[in-house]
Amino acid sequence: MGTTGIIKTYVIALVVFLAVDMFWLGVAAKSLYGTYLSHLMAPKVNWPAALIFYALFIVGLFAIRDIARD
Repeated sequence: MGTTGIIKTYVIALVVFLAVDMFWLGVAAKSLYGTYLSHLMAPKVNWPAALIFYALFIVGLFAIRDIARD
């Protein structure tokens, strides 16, 4: 896979993981987490931290994929 393919795959994975997690945290499990973890929840999303996490998380997935190939 060339550089362009890697970048496209990275961006697609980043968008998909972010969208799925936003749905999960914001809609599907919001009341569950609110009930049991409300004392740990911040009143609003820390977007810089979230974006840095997802950027590094996807890099980690790429690393695992490359290790598994060997």
